[in-house]
Amino acid sequence: MADVLRKFRTRLLAWDWDAWNHARRAVILTPILILAGGAASVILQIELAHRGYTVGPDGVVTLLFIMASLVIGYVVLALLD
Repeated sequence: MADVLRKFRTRLLAWDWDAWNHARRAVILTPILILAGGAASVILQIELAHRGYTVGPDGVVTLLFIMASLVIGYVVLALLD
């Protein structure tokens, strides 16, 4: 268990891509996750607008979706890599 926690700590909290087994996976995955988070945000806001709900500041919601997408994507990549 300590080895898994050390792997998460070195990969997720590091600023360099060398901590990953295949550094290009993380570099290539970053723009894909950003686009996926932005697309999910837009789709959710459109669906809520069609149902009559209003969403707060659009930029904040989109930023939250992008950051959540990055965090979840990196955690999954750290588990798989």
